[in-house]
Amino acid sequence: DQHYKMNAQTISYIDRTQKMNLMGNPIVESKNQGMSGQYIELQFTDSLLNQAIIEDEGYVYNYHRAKIKKLGDMQLYKDEMKGNHLQINMKNGNLQNVLIKGMAESLYYVVNDSLFLIGENSATGDTIRLNYIDNNLSKIRISGGARGIFTPEKNNSSIDSTLHYSSNSIDYQLKEQASYLKGDVKIKYQDTELIAGNVEVDWRTNYLYAFNDGNTLPQIYSNYQEPMYGEKLEFDLIKKQGVISLGETTFNESIFKAKKVYRNEPNIFHMKKGIYTTCDHDLPHYYFKSNKMK
Repeated sequence: DQHYKMNAQTISYIDRTQKMNLMGNPIVESKNQGMSGQYIELQFTDSLLNQAIIEDEGYVYNYHRAKIKKLGDMQLYKDEMKGNHLQINMKNGNLQNVLIKGMAESLYYVVNDSLFLIGENSATGDTIRLNYIDNNLSKIRISGGARGIFTPEKNNSSIDSTLHYSSNSIDYQLKEQASYLKGDVKIKYQDTELIAGNVEVDWRTNYLYAFNDGNTLPQIYSNYQEPMYGEKLEFDLIKKQGVISLGETTFNESIFKAKKVYRNEPNIFHMKKGIYTTCDHDLPHYYFKSNKMK
């Protein structure tokens, strides 16, 4: 959509460079997109807008459509982005990518290949980069104090509760329906809280995989029970059950260590190749050992 309405206190255009500058509360709008800030620079190529730079109080929005029910009508949704500095790149009138720097914020609606709305995600960080294909969001990278909230659409998502997350950086691949969180990861889902070095989430299967990054062991807290630790954690977000490799947990002043450990009820543990002890040394002085424990 290359039909734009522009409003600003001062507008200048240099025909030789095809560059336009808008100053004084500028606003640029089209049918499906818009932007505003204190200063906007527009770069045209053969009369088509291919880049926009927004400085100070930058704001960008993009409309797209999705449906909630199979036989329902398509509805309009509005992705929004804010930050101190924004750079928008376009091709043939369509968004290619948006780079947000400085107090970056984004609100976007997750849509699958069948154009069903999966949920709403709000995220913040020092820097956010969003990539688009055919005006639909395809990839997001958040870095520097990344954090966000995912609210699922109850009709189309197996996730039934709001998910809070934070990490040093987050990569979300919408087409592959996968998320990658790196560095100081924290995830809260209902009454379950996960801490880990790195986390991968497969949204097709709703399985979460947490790893030790050398600084932080995966650990999970659930139902106000003692945490479970290990080198690797696999967790089913739907069944709310998980398996920890090289795991350790405590219960009633007892210590359990095992090659594999999982808890399918608040007070029931299943272990493979594990030991039970009340000695808190890394190498306990005494213990019971078994290939299987419950």
